[in-house]
Amino acid sequence: MPLPSLSSSKSRLVYPLWCGLIQVVVESGVYVQVMAIQEFPVQAAICSPADGTTVEVGEVTVSGYAMSGGGRGIQRVDVTLDGGRTWHGARLHAERQPPGRQWAWTTWEADVPLPANARPGQSVEIAVKATDTSHNTQPESDIGVWNIRGLLENRWHRIHIIVSS
Repeated sequence: MPLPSLSSSKSRLVYPLWCGLIQVVVESGVYVQVMAIQEFPVQAAICSPADGTTVEVGEVTVSGYAMSGGGRGIQRVDVTLDGGRTWHGARLHAERQPPGRQWAWTTWEADVPLPANARPGQSVEIAVKATDTSHNTQPESDIGVWNIRGLLENRWHRIHIIVSS
């Protein structure tokens, strides 16, 4: 089934297990091919608790998924509630896959204590970062990876929770 044409200057290809984005753009009437994206960078995301959730004082269970491109597996996932000053290692729930062919998400979970200075009604930021088997780690910010289209953006994923009163 042909894909509908959104623009006469773009080529699209759908191919399983490949994240390549091949684009041909027209600049001053000349076709220029833009480099294809071959692999995703390492990234982790928080799935629970949801952003804006209210939690009891004490410990919060944080969970999500992590993945990397190129068949690289996830070596570790770390969670912080204090802007990266201290980190708590997560328990990984990875499928057994051969090295270099680790395509599935790795789910993870961590029980993290709220900061000692957390007060009722206060917002607390939770951030997560992953490291893959090639020791690539998510960057704290998008400085150095930012681009106009937002492709391959993989800075620490952050959410905010509210301490219950």
